[in-house]
Amino acid sequence: MTRKEVLTEWLSQTDQTNFKEGHYFVIEEAMKEYTRLKCQELLLLVAEKVRIIEDGDVDNPYEEYFLDLGGSLRVDKDSILNVIDLEKLCS
Repeated sequence: MTRKEVLTEWLSQTDQTNFKEGHYFVIEEAMKEYTRLKCQELLLLVAEKVRIIEDGDVDNPYEEYFLDLGGSLRVDKDSILNVIDLEKLCS
């Protein structure tokens, strides 16, 4: 879903009599910037907290909960997926 679709859906549930054409552009650009900032924040947190595992650190390094980085390195998927509460991030 695009931000334009989200904006249209949310605004369809409100009284739009006071909105002018330029308002939609400003709101959409604010949504774009907010999304960019939050994605950057999330990526920084992931980079900080990701857990790299070398072969020998686990019984079976090819389990489905690891991402193969090539060579002897694996990434613990949970260390990425559980970095942050998305509800908090997007509030």
